[in-house]
Amino acid sequence: MTDKQFCTRFDAHESAAMNYAEQLEAVYLEFSRRVSSGIRNRRGSTNIYAHAMLACFESSDDELIQGVPFQTIYSRAHARQPRVQQGNLKSILRNLDRLQIDDRGKGLVLTFIEQSNAVAVVDRAVLFYRKYATANWPWEEIINELGDEGLEGEA
Repeated sequence: MTDKQFCTRFDAHESAAMNYAEQLEAVYLEFSRRVSSGIRNRRGSTNIYAHAMLACFESSDDELIQGVPFQTIYSRAHARQPRVQQGNLKSILRNLDRLQIDDRGKGLVLTFIEQSNAVAVVDRAVLFYRKYATANWPWEEIINELGDEGLEGEA
């Protein structure tokens, strides 16, 4: 039987958590780069992916586990950028899996579930990572860079 060890120093726990998040950083920055790559490299690209991802990642852990309803994502994205349209948003969410998965079929972090009309987390370690991460998500940078410019076009 193994003896249990308890961490009673919060600063040690916080430090360990941040260290582990740093180890996960490469995985989740690759995920975010893949999604951002879809944003920046597609012909007629828009920043609608950035608004969608920010809307998803503003959600609580419970919301992401249960699935963030499409209407919630739309409301958040549309409030930030009024030219985000429901039809275009739904189209890009349907392509979300394709943007994340690498050549070996790995890398799925979020998915759009058509039956429930929601985006849910697949890789729950991202919930831990986002709590302790120190790096910015690329979609945050895209939105900050664009400022009030808005959408370049439609998806």
